[in-house]
Amino acid sequence: MASVLRQRCVRLAIGCLVMRYVGEAPAKTPMAPGWDHARLLWECDHDLGRRAYHWLDQPAPDTPRWHPKPIRDRSPVEGELHELARAILNNHAWEEWNKLGMAFFAASDGSEEGFCAFDLFSAKNRKYDPRETLARWENYRRSPPTQIGMGTLIHYARQAGWRPGRAA
Repeated sequence: MASVLRQRCVRLAIGCLVMRYVGEAPAKTPMAPGWDHARLLWECDHDLGRRAYHWLDQPAPDTPRWHPKPIRDRSPVEGELHELARAILNNHAWEEWNKLGMAFFAASDGSEEGFCAFDLFSAKNRKYDPRETLARWENYRRSPPTQIGMGTLIHYARQAGWRPGRAA
């Protein structure tokens, strides 16, 4: 009973925030499937939305997802992407980091596992920002790379001492 009451109070609080920061009509209008008030609040203000998702015990949309699939369910390419992400050094300027991000995107066809590998690679740099990493990944969706991919990742990994079948 307490958890049901808590959930209703959380939903009411989020609805009040939507009414105050977004508007009265969206707060009173039933949401379409797949949308809810927390998502609407997220679209309006990321900080308020992040708090709403926290209250709902759900990850915010920009929260990095390290392993969407168990290791046993990954394809060989997805497993190799993670191996390459661990092997490639991340001491590059923004242009090289972006180039490697495009390579991870193309090699994974923009999959969630591909993002996890790119995020793992990105986190090795002291300038790492999870929001910027996610924003870059979403940018690749608008204009997917076509001239770069797995070959680029293997080239950079080999420069770092990686060889197929053994970790760097």
